[in-house]
Amino acid sequence: MTDFDVLVVGGGWGGYTAARTIAQHGGRVALVEQDKIGGVCLHRGCIPTKALLETAAIARQVRRAPAHGLKVPPPQLDWPQALDFKNSVVDKLHAGMQQALDLAKVERIDGTARMTAATEVRVAPSAGGATTEIVAKDLIIATGSQPAGLPFFPVDGARIITSDHAIDLPPPARPIIVGGGAVGVEFASLWTDLGSDVVLLELQPQLLPQEDADIARTLATQLAARGVDVRTGAAIDADSVRIGPQGVQLEIEQDGERHALSGDVVLVAIGRRPRSDQST
Repeated sequence: MTDFDVLVVGGGWGGYTAARTIAQHGGRVALVEQDKIGGVCLHRGCIPTKALLETAAIARQVRRAPAHGLKVPPPQLDWPQALDFKNSVVDKLHAGMQQALDLAKVERIDGTARMTAATEVRVAPSAGGATTEIVAKDLIIATGSQPAGLPFFPVDGARIITSDHAIDLPPPARPIIVGGGAVGVEFASLWTDLGSDVVLLELQPQLLPQEDADIARTLATQLAARGVDVRTGAAIDADSVRIGPQGVQLEIEQDGERHALSGDVVLVAIGRRPRSDQST
């Protein structure tokens, strides 16, 4: 059994910042993480999407070159190279975070933590082997979040995906994005600039429902001008959903009318929920 001043469960941005700051102020800190330091934001969210959005923005600019008197061939996507660029950005930041924890003398523990008391956890090592009991004066739970789901869209990583899958998959030809929040509009922008025929569905009357209405209208107008089929106030008929080898079919109700839609992939992007059902 090992004693610490503070035990941090979860090595995303929140857990990393807490562990590093406390250690820099003299605390003896352990950080338990079952995956990689940096969490969702660094590996499957904010950072990799911004890297890919940069690739997409360059493609969009190249297509606009003739309007500025430049004769260039249409851009062609080299997806493995785009992934290499995205991964290089992530890897550099990941290495920096690990180095910062080492310099702060945070003890990193690779494994899955389960609480056994208010400030005590049992850690199962990621590499296997015997569990370890860890006791601390204080415990910080920073286990982050995971994509929220819909019962009529069972995620399989192929036809029905979340952003966790989308970040590494080639842009689908005809994606349907369910959810017009930050994640949904990011992938709508990314995929349409890389050549996808995107349908973006949002149940609420506007995209980005938690943001200012004027901003949401401007965003919807800009996405539509770039080719995204934006549908707000769109309710999916759960009974109409059909998932098969050829793709996904569904019906929506919008403004009192029903519309049939089909795509090769559905990205479920209705938000995120806490990973409170498990430790990390």
